[in-house]
Amino acid sequence: MKKILLVLIAITLIISGCEKYEYNSTMKKICGGYTLKTYTVNGMDSLSSYKDSLGTDFIFYYDETEDGYYHRIEGDRPDGKQVYVGSKWGLYNNRNVLGIYESNGYIGIGPFGRGKVSNWVILNLTKEELKMKSNYNGKEYMIELE
Repeated sequence: MKKILLVLIAITLIISGCEKYEYNSTMKKICGGYTLKTYTVNGMDSLSSYKDSLGTDFIFYYDETEDGYYHRIEGDRPDGKQVYVGSKWGLYNNRNVLGIYESNGYIGIGPFGRGKVSNWVILNLTKEELKMKSNYNGKEYMIELE
């Protein structure tokens, strides 16, 4: 009986260790700098409208001093103004959904900006690309970051 209990405990530790590794591995894979290449609203190209409000540089990173994962949107708009949006992020639903919360900075556009919370289904994640979609305020948004 003790052996069975020990085996079950060992299996549980191995499984939970693997999940943590996979979770952190996915987080590390997302971390880095990207440029927004595609922004659609309900299937329509809205990249130029987006660029009128926010910059196209997306940075996902881990902050050791705050012990959390953070996200920044920055860059120049066509009018020469630099704007900034910052937020915390995490993975949910078996690492298939990237949640953005506690946003601050510029008001923004669509699901991005101060006070906006959104969940993004990860459609494709490679070293070169992060493609996601979100339903926010009754509209479907899709972004492609490279």
